[in-house]
Amino acid sequence: MRVLVFLFILGPCLGQHLAIGVKVGARPTSQFEGYGVSESRPYLVGPMIEVSLPHGFGVEFDALYSRFGYTSSGGDIFGSAYFARARANQWQFPILLKRQLPIPLVKPYALVGYAPLYTNGAVINSGVQVDYYGNRTVIPPTSYSADYGFDHGLVAGGGVEFGGSHVRITPEVRYIRWKSPLFSESGSRGYYIQAPQNEVQLLVGIAWH
Repeated sequence: MRVLVFLFILGPCLGQHLAIGVKVGARPTSQFEGYGVSESRPYLVGPMIEVSLPHGFGVEFDALYSRFGYTSSGGDIFGSAYFARARANQWQFPILLKRQLPIPLVKPYALVGYAPLYTNGAVINSGVQVDYYGNRTVIPPTSYSADYGFDHGLVAGGGVEFGGSHVRITPEVRYIRWKSPLFSESGSRGYYIQAPQNEVQLLVGIAWH
């Protein structure tokens, strides 16, 4: 919130253009690796604000929401089976430096930046436990909070700008390298689940001056 207030004040003070809009898009890359199935939603959506600076530069701030989730299962040689189902809300807050490229007829731009990430949700565990003698114990569904906490990554990408003096449309592609996996768990017999550190985003921005 403080960043948004700062940009609202800074834009008029500098006499530069301030654009407010929305960013929508999708992630073609997987959000899950290992013994399970990703149930994350590929979409990204949220508000954006951009301040135009001299010499073709600009600063953009986004708040992008998406849904994270997966189901995973495992077991042992006695017949025990374990199931986990995770659901979480995920927010990315990219802060980007943009630079218009001097190419005629079109308005391409490059961008680099930094993206904090926060994810919070819940996990439901259930299963059946079988001991050495074949006794079976049902493990009822148990839900607990899963605060994946904060992560951050570096962003690079580019896009093309269309539109006039009042409305701007900017399709773009971004690559993010997260500092660490959102989560990573491993077990016996090669079992593991993990969130990848590489992410590709295809986005379209619509902004009004």
